[in-house]
Amino acid sequence: MKKFINSIKLLLLVIVLFSCNNSSNTTASKIDGFEQYIEGYTDGMISSGESIRIKFKSEIHKGVKSGEEVEKGILSFKPSIKGKAYWHNANEIEFIPTARLENGVDYTAKLEL
Repeated sequence: MKKFINSIKLLLLVIVLFSCNNSSNTTASKIDGFEQYIEGYTDGMISSGESIRIKFKSEIHKGVKSGEEVEKGILSFKPSIKGKAYWHNANEIEFIPTARLENGVDYTAKLEL
């Protein structure tokens, strides 16, 4: 994975709107230039207690165990969200907030690979 991280600097800005009772998973075609890496991500209005996922088109971290924590600094949010990111599998990251998110707030996610 370090080899991959060192070879590619990828910034992804994803706007995540938090509200109640509505969620969607959007394809990466909405993110010009990144569709070759990203298959989909959590987007739109989602429940304030829902996790946030990013799914890559290929395995990013071979041999990773489900539930293994993602390296610090790869995923960040504005405004800041307390929580932890975990590998769901070798090609999907899941961020789980430690507390419910504020309704009606627009959060921007930054993913750096």
